[in-house]
Amino acid sequence: MNWRFQECGPGDESDFLWVRSWVYDGRPPQESDHLADIIGGGRRYLARVDDQPVGVTNCLTLRARHAHGFVPLAGVATVGIAPTHRNGGYGQRLMAEVIRAERAQGMVAGALYAFRDKFYRKQGYASGAAHRMELHVPVDRMPSLAQTLDARVATAADIDGLAACHAAFVAPYALSVDRHPDRWARMLASQDSQLFVLGAPAEAYVYARVKGFYEVLEVNEFAWSSRAGYESGLAFIRSLAINQSSVKWCEPEDCPFMSRFHDGQVDVSVDREAMVRVYDVPGALACLKPALSGAFRLRVADPIVPENEGPWRVEFGPDGTTCVPDSGNDLPLVEVDITTFSGAFFGHPGWRQMHRMGLVTADAATLDTLESLMPTGLTYHSELY
Repeated sequence: MNWRFQECGPGDESDFLWVRSWVYDGRPPQESDHLADIIGGGRRYLARVDDQPVGVTNCLTLRARHAHGFVPLAGVATVGIAPTHRNGGYGQRLMAEVIRAERAQGMVAGALYAFRDKFYRKQGYASGAAHRMELHVPVDRMPSLAQTLDARVATAADIDGLAACHAAFVAPYALSVDRHPDRWARMLASQDSQLFVLGAPAEAYVYARVKGFYEVLEVNEFAWSSRAGYESGLAFIRSLAINQSSVKWCEPEDCPFMSRFHDGQVDVSVDREAMVRVYDVPGALACLKPALSGAFRLRVADPIVPENEGPWRVEFGPDGTTCVPDSGNDLPLVEVDITTFSGAFFGHPGWRQMHRMGLVTADAATLDTLESLMPTGLTYHSELY
């Protein structure tokens, strides 16, 4: 067997399309199929076995929030293994190659939406790192609120205002990403859904499929930057759904609807959980500039990227964080596997929770130090791909 993994070049499009079409469409590629540009930039990867295309993935170049900085993040999407080569370990091998390739490109972490969490946990990805709550509300259980902000159909002139509203909406959450202008343009051009803006400047927006009668109104995205935006948005959604049976939309994990308006027959569930993995431990830590200072030693078990293991001497403060190889014993030692480290790095699940589960070796004072640098907090991966 001759395995070959590479970034896609100009001559590889047909092989990439062949795998993608069989994996996602169950058919060979058609003449009309093509590879669209990756919004915001990124890379495509292709794996071959004996010169046959067997595996593909896209990686978006993103910039994710952390409580103490921003982190270069790969958004891993369109992962697939050709039907002719499944159950041979090629999927695991493909993903290990992607981790190393994106690390070499300067991506210190990666996130993805998994078909099976179990598969990606083997690669060091952490489950539960970020999730959104899906609300399914009968129309007669929607709150009766005054719509104090006028709604209008969005146009290209609204993109700056939409972006500002979105940035304010995601700002409190680790793992959130500011949206690229091209994604707004794609939303505006959609033939399937309509984008509405509330307020001038925008304090909320609703991106919804408005069609049919007595069905479920699907709100693809609802975001707000103020109380007036949230309440007016809910009132507008209720008016859109006046001839529908129910409404579905998603909110971040702190879900204000639950605390303010939850009622009987309202269904709440976890939707589109993001998994996350740190690709470069010292690189990720170097992105952080916390308000407090501290130091510890760190050893991370990472069989896929042994360069992450250390032990490291981590020192941090308002001027930044350094992470250098260390063989001394003058600082307390933290021992953890890469999966646990990846979730705790972004704040969920947190250090103390993982310590209670026996997944982090550290004393109580060192847990306080870890929380000073990588605090437990709210997470929300704001882009779908």
